[in-house]
Amino acid sequence: MKASSTTATEAIQAISDQAAKHGSGERMVRTPVPIRQGDLYLDPCEWPGEGGLTRSSETQLAPGTTKGSRHVADGEVEVWARDRSGPLVGPLVRAFKRWVLRHPEHADVSMPSGCYQVGYQQDLEQEEIARVRD
Repeated sequence: MKASSTTATEAIQAISDQAAKHGSGERMVRTPVPIRQGDLYLDPCEWPGEGGLTRSSETQLAPGTTKGSRHVADGEVEVWARDRSGPLVGPLVRAFKRWVLRHPEHADVSMPSGCYQVGYQQDLEQEEIARVRD
């Protein structure tokens, strides 16, 4: 078998070219699976009931006012904050119908109904546990 002579730079360019072909349009998820959108993660979960949760009037899933923090649940959804959680644990999304996770810099993701736990990517350059902030 002949060894590949592709450099890391060429491989990265090939990946970027392939991604550009698909654009940043909406992606559709057919069954509840864990997904990632930038530094935000959605994990399917069982609805725990309202104990220890506070319903939010906001549908933005990441705290902040920067463009990078604009992960928004769009559709017939409820967003519930945990009364106690750590820096990497976000709210719960409870969706009664198909909904869309929107973001100005990432592809929108169409998600099936269900309950999802929001999580944040850890910033490994911090000594304390902290989430990455776009």
